[in-house]
Amino acid sequence: MVLGKLTSQIIEQFVNEINKDNNKEKIRAHILNPVATYIEGYLKPYFLSLLVFLIILIALLLYNLKVLRSISQKIQKSIL
Repeated sequence: MVLGKLTSQIIEQFVNEINKDNNKEKIRAHILNPVATYIEGYLKPYFLSLLVFLIILIALLLYNLKVLRSISQKIQKSIL
């Protein structure tokens, strides 16, 4: 029971210290920003590759629709 109270007090003090504006800014500047920058640098090539792939895929889809439309028009003309 004493250990539970002690743990609760420690966690409460920890949360109170983290919620202070000065500490939030330090955490943001020294931990979160470097981690986010590292992850961004690591994943950027994959995102760019995915973007290029999606652009090519959309271009092929539009070309396919154009070809299908022209085939459909030729078939309709030959029926009439």
